[in-house]
Amino acid sequence: MDRVTSGLTYLVMADPDSGSTKARKARDLGTECIDLAALEAIIQTAGGAI
Repeated sequence: MDRVTSGLTYLVMADPDSGSTKARKARDLGTECIDLAALEAIIQTAGGAI
C-alpha cells in the first residue's frame, strides 16, 4: 500500500507505535495501527485459521 485512506480499518506495521508519517496519518484518520501478532489474534477471534 502506498498511502493511507479513510476506508482503512487496520494498518499492519512492524512497529505499531511508530511515529512515521504513514502511521500518524493513519491514526489521524481513525485507523488502528497493529502488528502481525495482533492481526493473527483478530483473524483467530473471527474464527479464521492461520
